[in-house]
Order: sequence, then structure tokens, then C-alpha cells
Amino acid sequence: MNREEILERLTGVIREIMCDSSVEVTEEMNLIDDLGLDSLEAMELMMEVENEFGVEIPQDDISSFVKVQDFIDYLEK
Repeated sequence: MNREEILERLTGVIREIMCDSSVEVTEEMNLIDDLGLDSLEAMELMMEVENEFGVEIPQDDISSFVKVQDFIDYLEK
């Protein structure tokens, strides 16, 4: 899976959490500052990413996810 495919699937997850199918998502966006996610929504995003991509994100790594690109980098590995 390449970066574009990951971004596309991740955008779908973010839109679902935000209940806004028109929100534009780019790699550079900050989850809180740009997308306006609160801490509960950010945790929901973590869980949904795990479900969508079939991965488990260790608790210790969660604080390293600040921007959309952090998810993409993590999922590319």
C-alpha cells in the first residue's frame, strides 16, 4: 500500500469521526490544530486506524501521532 492509498483510507476514517464527508485532509495537517479533533476524537481515531488497517498501536507510541503524516509513516513500516 502506498502513501496515497493510506491517505485516502485515513481520510475516510477522519471524515467518519468528524461526521463531515467534505473535510479535506492532507499529510501536513495537525490533528488538533488543523482538524480540530479533541482528545476523545483523537483516541477514537487511534482505535479506528487500528481496525481499518489491522494494526495494533502500542500505548507508548500514541503520543507521537501529531500530524496525519505520522500515521502514514507508521503504517508504511
